[in-house]
Amino acid sequence: MLIDLNLNGKVIVILGDLEKSLKRIEKLMHRGARLVIAAAPGDLANREVHNEEIEFVTVDPSGYEEFIMEYRPQVLFLTGSDREINDKIRKYAHTLGVLVNVMDLPSLCDFHMPAISDLDMISIAVSTGGASPSMAKMLKTKMEHVVKPEDIMMVKLQGNIRRLMIQQIEDRSCRADAIQLIMDNKKIARMLKEDRFQEAVSYANEIIRNHARHRVKT
Repeated sequence: MLIDLNLNGKVIVILGDLEKSLKRIEKLMHRGARLVIAAAPGDLANREVHNEEIEFVTVDPSGYEEFIMEYRPQVLFLTGSDREINDKIRKYAHTLGVLVNVMDLPSLCDFHMPAISDLDMISIAVSTGGASPSMAKMLKTKMEHVVKPEDIMMVKLQGNIRRLMIQQIEDRSCRADAIQLIMDNKKIARMLKEDRFQEAVSYANEIIRNHARHRVKT
């Protein structure tokens, strides 16, 4: 089951091989989390890394418990290649309630990283449960072409009208009916395709009010 975690303000630590950690961080950028990459002193000493969104720290492999206790991450990624060490770190992190992902070892993962595309307000995620990241990436690319600009505009429109919808229509099933009317409305579809967003919002609000009045009468 894919779950879109709200990472805003959360601490995410990536511990292990520096090169693999830098690849893993690409999927986590711009999610509002505090990102920490931890590597052995020698790894960081031999490479200049500058990124204001990431905190780089050195950690001795024998001192991982103190490090994890200090940072208290909500999510921990392990990118080292030693399975035994990864398993020990994973078990300790679990005592603190930390979710753990072990790179290239699906059996040790609490969750898997799907192939993700962020298309404005729409995120496309494909997961193979860690079995084939390459296939997940290929399928994600195929799905990107399915989403049209007007689909993104419809998501924005529904976010815009949400407050009025809740104020006007209390019953959840009635709200679902109103949303379906808006999604099926050809006039709104044409407005969104022609980039007439505010007109579409106004017309959608009119549909909501009419639907609310109709439900009250019946």
